[in-house]
Order: sequence, then C-alpha cells, then structure tokens
Amino acid sequence: MNFLPMIKGFWGGGVRTAFTFMAFLLAFSGIAFLAVYYFYVLSLYRERDVSEAYEDYFISRKIRFWNRYQNLYVIPGRIYSTVSERPSFFGRENVFPPEKDSNGLEIRDLVPLRFKLYSCSESYSLKIRVVNDRPGHLDLLAGKQSYESVLEIPGVNEVLFPVPAEELSCVPGDTLELFLRTQHPVKVLSVGFVR
Repeated sequence: MNFLPMIKGFWGGGVRTAFTFMAFLLAFSGIAFLAVYYFYVLSLYRERDVSEAYEDYFISRKIRFWNRYQNLYVIPGRIYSTVSERPSFFGRENVFPPEKDSNGLEIRDLVPLRFKLYSCSESYSLKIRVVNDRPGHLDLLAGKQSYESVLEIPGVNEVLFPVPAEELSCVPGDTLELFLRTQHPVKVLSVGFVR
C-alpha cells in the first residue's frame, strides 16, 4: 500500500485537515486513556488490599461505624465508651447514633456485634452499660445459647453476660458475631469484653 498520496493529501489539505486530524488524534488518545484507567480501577476492585473493617463498612455495609485507626479486634479488658467514641464492632441494623453528643448509641430489636479476638481459649464476659426508660429485658445470643438480663429499674444499668469459650467457637483472627436483642429501645453507654 502506498502511503505517499495520503501524506501528500494531509500536508496539501491545509490547516483545516491538519486541525481535524489533530482533534481526532486527541479524542482517540483521551478515549484510550480512559479505557486503560477504567480497567485499572476494575483490577483494583477485584484485588483490593483494604482492612476488614474498611471492607465491612464501605463495601459490604455490615458495620455502623468505621474509624481508620480501629479494626475489628477487641481488646479484652478495654471498655469502649459509646459516648466519646464510636466502636466499629456494632452492626449496621437497628443502631442509631445520638442526635447530639454524650447520649450513647440507641439500639433497638436485634443488633449484631462483629468483632475479632486475639485469643479464643478463655471464657469472656460482655460488659454493657445501658440507659433504659422503662423496665424490659436485654438478651445476648451467643452461638446456640441465649442469655437474658432483666432491666427492672429505669435508668443506668450495668449488665454482665457470660460468654463461654465453646460458644465463641473461633480461630484467633476469625470474625465472630454475637447478637444483642432488646425489648424496648435502650441507649448503650459503654461495652467491652472482660475476663
């Protein structure tokens, strides 16, 4: 194929032909760049390297809060205040942040707790401090067991639920799920695992 007539036609066509060719070349380059960028973004999605807490919050939408400096690991003995911080292990369903600060989290019905433990060999207790407006009960569902606590007096109540190691049935680093169930809406002031 002889390219000489095409080159002569391009150079001989004047400014208008050169401008059309440059616009076509620029448009083609832009489309090629966007296609390569799009496939690059798709490859990042398929092979994402993010923390599990980030994935549970932004992608799977399983947890209610995400803090870039928190992960799903729970430190036994540490009590997480829901008044001053937002623990990342509360599930998304039936958890409502306060209208203003220093109120705690309001939970209703069935609320999942998603967390990880460094060691699963011991029995733990879930220590939770709640404010209730009226008498009711608060249940913890752990594996096949259900633990119930009756909240007889309205006001601040502290509840300690035993969680035996066999009910956790975990491998260190696996994500565990426990469920809190309330009869009436309650506000959680603090929550933590103690030995």
